[in-house]
Amino acid sequence: MKAGTTALYKYLLHHPRIVPALTKEIRYFNRDVVDSEWYRAHFPTGFSPAIYRTGEASPVYIEVDTQERIRAEFPEMKLIVIMRDPVRRAISHYHHNVKRFRITDSISSRLLRNIDQFESLRDLSRDEASDTLREFYDHSVNRFLGLGLYELMLHRWLKFFPREQFFLTSLERLSAEPEAVMDELYHFLDLPPVRGQSYGVELAGNYRKDIRYDFEPRLEALYAPTVECMRETYGVEFSCSA
Repeated sequence: MKAGTTALYKYLLHHPRIVPALTKEIRYFNRDVVDSEWYRAHFPTGFSPAIYRTGEASPVYIEVDTQERIRAEFPEMKLIVIMRDPVRRAISHYHHNVKRFRITDSISSRLLRNIDQFESLRDLSRDEASDTLREFYDHSVNRFLGLGLYELMLHRWLKFFPREQFFLTSLERLSAEPEAVMDELYHFLDLPPVRGQSYGVELAGNYRKDIRYDFEPRLEALYAPTVECMRETYGVEFSCSA
């Protein structure tokens, strides 16, 4: 959430061999009230999968336990994950919720809520921290912070899918090098590149990004291991401004 999913999805749909689902976010795998036939009905028929591609973009999948169900139904599914500098993502998430849900908490009280619990994850093994983060979601412990711990979420997913089924990138890189990122993504999807594509989609929320909050150093310290892991292990950088 608030990491460029909508922009990336729109960019993908510019490719003549990518056919969209009926809606961007189907949110099937995190619900038990519908079956696979309902899900499949959201995708186009009559197109050869050897030539065309289709898919959806539900950010909620990354944070909840959808991995086993996805593997059971679509074991060869290709998975695309776009991330964002976790501090900027948390701040954007807050402003999004102010606009959409009219929350009235101050940004510092909302983002620093339960931060000590998240800081304590750094004393655990990767397995323990990943499991504990999942428990935090079950008990509604500050999603604003938890959604930026990308390495812990990916740790769960990589128990079910091999690394080669993932395409990982960042909003910062998509903003700075959109054509290069899209070429790599089309290659990942076994599609030819597209030239002359427009990248005019707004990539970030409508709020002032020049404000520096006094709590940011604490968030930066919390996320420092995440940023290092994403760079060193997965080759994902958050160094460009977005």
